[in-house]
Amino acid sequence: TAMDARQISGFTGGVWGLNLPPGGQGVVRYEFSAREGVFDSARFTQFVTGNRGRVLVQVSTQSADGPWQIVADGPTVTTPLALTPLVQGQARFWIQVTLSNELGEDEVCGFDLMRLEGEVKGE
Repeated sequence: TAMDARQISGFTGGVWGLNLPPGGQGVVRYEFSAREGVFDSARFTQFVTGNRGRVLVQVSTQSADGPWQIVADGPTVTTPLALTPLVQGQARFWIQVTLSNELGEDEVCGFDLMRLEGEVKGE
């Protein structure tokens, strides 16, 4: 949820999620930590934006400031989307979602839902 995000910029709160005004751009950043052990796998199982604009999804295994690796870039995020090659063996990683509203001047773009699943194994 938006309450779990480490950083939110550019968005306003909407009925179903985070909204972007026409021509706006927003960033949401999340941190994921394996409480005991390391990530063995991770994948997006659901990713929903309303009135899609452009979506850029990036992962960092080094810090909340990057460097970032692009895992999706375009009008949609196709799920399931495997993150395992990037995060396997890591105790922590960050996901940054940048959404750009490239729709008409009267259309609001939204970031509604992101679901991430994965497995953790002991070190």
